[in-house]
Amino acid sequence: MMKCDAEIVIKSKFIEKDGQDYIQFDKLNMDITVRDYRVKLDGLFNGDKTLGDAANEAINQNRGEFLKASKPYVEKTASKILLETANKIASTFPIDDLLPNP
Repeated sequence: MMKCDAEIVIKSKFIEKDGQDYIQFDKLNMDITVRDYRVKLDGLFNGDKTLGDAANEAINQNRGEFLKASKPYVEKTASKILLETANKIASTFPIDDLLPNP
């Protein structure tokens, strides 16, 4: 379980392809604020329940340190995935189809 908020800033530009304008996203920055979370990892230590429970307890008791260490990697990975997905979607529709004029 995780409760979080994310602030996303995305930079884009218009490109022309086949005589039509498309939007291309150049950069996506993300700042994730985690308010609360709890981790439960299964299958650790070849299924040893005692060691697995101890590892989960250690992670959950040190959530602040664990989050501080992992947050930059989570933000970087999520930003990369969202940027790639946004560009895959945007590259298939001309801007006039995405944002038609009234």
